[in-house]
Amino acid sequence: MSSLADTISLKKDGFIVPIGDLREIWTEARLREVVGSTHLEDHQIQFAQDYLIRTISMMAYLEARHLGPAIVDWTRNKVKWDERLHEITHDELAPCLLLEKVRYFKDVRKFFVAVILTDGEDTTLQPNQVMPLIGNDAMGDGQNGVVTGHEIPKGHLIRGNRPNSNKVFVAKKTLIRMKSVEEITILKTLRGLLLNKNIPIATCISLVTEELLVHSLSDRSPHNLEDKLKELNEYRVIDRLRLSDSIIQVRGIAEAVKFLHNNASNGPDTCFCHMDIKPSNILVYNSSSSSVGKWKIIDFGITTMSDKKPRKTGGGPRVGDKGQHITVTVGTHRRQLEGRYQPPEINRWAQTGENKYMGRGSDVWSLACVFSEVLAANLGELFNLREQLVDGGSREDFFYEKRRALCTCQSDHLPCLKHRRNPGFDKWLKEKGEPTNPILERCKALIKEMTEVKRIRRLKSEDVVRRIHELVGALG
Repeated sequence: MSSLADTISLKKDGFIVPIGDLREIWTEARLREVVGSTHLEDHQIQFAQDYLIRTISMMAYLEARHLGPAIVDWTRNKVKWDERLHEITHDELAPCLLLEKVRYFKDVRKFFVAVILTDGEDTTLQPNQVMPLIGNDAMGDGQNGVVTGHEIPKGHLIRGNRPNSNKVFVAKKTLIRMKSVEEITILKTLRGLLLNKNIPIATCISLVTEELLVHSLSDRSPHNLEDKLKELNEYRVIDRLRLSDSIIQVRGIAEAVKFLHNNASNGPDTCFCHMDIKPSNILVYNSSSSSVGKWKIIDFGITTMSDKKPRKTGGGPRVGDKGQHITVTVGTHRRQLEGRYQPPEINRWAQTGENKYMGRGSDVWSLACVFSEVLAANLGELFNLREQLVDGGSREDFFYEKRRALCTCQSDHLPCLKHRRNPGFDKWLKEKGEPTNPILERCKALIKEMTEVKRIRRLKSEDVVRRIHELVGALG
């Protein structure tokens, strides 16, 4: 039995003995060998492999005596020990355990009680159960929780009614349940909406509740768009294939934003606004069909979901509309958001805490900023563009320039904020390459319409998708 214990011990990865490895150990031949002369029917062998494999492994690891007769008894009486392995006591298995091994029972059991997850379903850890995760790579802090990288070992994730045959790389975001109700609701809602849809949004595989915490698990890529931008920038020369693939991937992100914004996707009265679109929130996966990989948007920590409540604005129509425009804003909580890709209206929102200043057009601005950097990287101008943002007069690397007027003509009696595009950004948009590239000129013209300072004048996400689709068609 000691050789069998050694075999199981060698399969231990961190604090888990993966069930996928145990299935490889406990073949029909191995089970019959342990059982000995007692004959087991095929259905009994299958029962042991389905409902006893972890219990048998734990007992073998503890060098239990009379394990063969115990397996025969369990299969004949259809005792599904694995289903409650996390809660059984050593007394229930006492006939098999040597007295000197009893004291190790709880310490050894934890190797065999990692839960089996199902893609798209949530679970709650019971006492003594553990997450099926190997490794622990620091990946930074999300908006509401710490993010770490792990691997789900073989057999611990059911996808398409089949257990995973290889390790699955995942990111785990740990949330405090009572403080993250909104994010958890959004994650669940988006996962349901995206079921069987080919939208480049990385949704959660499973939400795992552990006492006061909720762990959100999603597919993990070792690279994000910031990494890819730096890689593209290193080429220092424009390549038609890389440019075409980059624009196609930007179109995919625009389609994801359109999906979030569109009531046809989310129901007649509900929409989402991501509110934090930036390169570090776009994952890049390896792809044989794209020279720049497959891009997916992540991190819904500050995404908001709300009923759409139209209100009249005096700011004029959005491009393509006629007459007074009805703007739909996204109701959200006030948060201090600041960053290169945020729109000008973030400042008025921060001043007042009023939700009316932010909306779906805010995502369009952020998407345009990302699009600009994608183009710049393809031209080898990424860091030049970022330097121009600072040198343009704003003293900050925003794509707009903060300008505060001396009057208080606003109805809320706050100082006027007369923002404009960052002059360095404006200069870059107007620059024409040598020789002139008509596709780049059309891209920059589109970006200019997406970065109108007044939110209600920006293109809608569906118009952005249509325009980028036309660009892709022109590339051939």
